[in-house]
Parts: sequence; C-alpha cells; structure tokens
Amino acid sequence: MVTAEEIMHGLDQSTLFVIFLSNAALESEWVKEELSVAKRYLDEGKLKRIYPIIIDDELTYSDSRIPNWLKESTNIQHILRPRVAAKKINARLVELSWDIHPQLKEKKKYLLVEMH
Repeated sequence: MVTAEEIMHGLDQSTLFVIFLSNAALESEWVKEELSVAKRYLDEGKLKRIYPIIIDDELTYSDSRIPNWLKESTNIQHILRPRVAAKKINARLVELSWDIHPQLKEKKKYLLVEMH
C-alpha cells in the first residue's frame, strides 16, 4: 500500500507520465489503474503529457489491450533499447520545460548560434 501511495503522490507531482507498454504491463491491474489516473489528470490539466513506449518485441500498436484514447491521442513508439528510450524521454522533458518556460527555448536558440 505504501508503494501505491508513493506512486500516486509522484503522479500528482509530475508533468510527464511515461508508460512502458509490455505484455506484462497490459495485464497488470495496477498499471491499468495508473494509466486511468494519468488519463484523468491529463484531462483535468494536472498532467501535461502521457508518453507511451512499447518495450516488448511481441507487442504491436494495434494490440486491443492498449486503450483507444492512448492510440488516438499520443504517438506510441516502439523502443527496445534503454538508451534510446532515455534520450526520447529527455527530449519530451525538454519540450515540456519549453512549454512551461518559453524563455528557455529562446536562450537555447542563442546558445546554438554562438557555438557555430
């Protein structure tokens, strides 16, 4: 129970919810609950983005266990290498920080110009 409470508290504090989709995850009642809460938070504006990543070789985008709303509203990516997943997640975090603090994007533009 403590772990469940910690996870929900973490979700309350998050702007990005990353869901790693696998056969085991899609069968887990707990994962289904987390995804349901994340969707509700997204709809309420408490969460900025849900980023699903398929990490199972045998799982496809068309799997009926993946909720339709997730298929329709997100870009589900099939990523099997942890380093690639980490880079993609970092890119989503950067995008969110730019949405929240647009001046950061402007500063990045100037830094790139100065480095060339």
